[in-house]
Amino acid sequence: MLAGYATLRNSGSEAVSVIGIDSNAFESVEMHRTEEVDGVSRMRPVAAIEIPPGGEAVLEPGGLHLMLIQPRQPLAEGDTVILRLRLTDGRTVDAAFPVQRNAGEDPHAGHGHHHH
Repeated sequence: MLAGYATLRNSGSEAVSVIGIDSNAFESVEMHRTEEVDGVSRMRPVAAIEIPPGGEAVLEPGGLHLMLIQPRQPLAEGDTVILRLRLTDGRTVDAAFPVQRNAGEDPHAGHGHHHH
């Protein structure tokens, strides 16, 4: 299972929303948000990712991110996959995502257990 992280920028004067993502490289791409519910992180699908005018939406671990489901071919570090973002106004924007292993995260970092 692969996750997509990126910063989506909107240089226009209107807010735009990404309402779907297609990619030839994957069977499907889903947009998720990590939410903490009763101290447990859960992933919730989101219907749209809104990008404010002149602003950005950050896809990052622990927040909004993309789930890239069933790559059609093996991906190696350094490959680039193209994701096509579908916007509410019917436009599509192609975004290039570089493939990184673990995106530089230490698998043990940030998973402390807190006792209250």
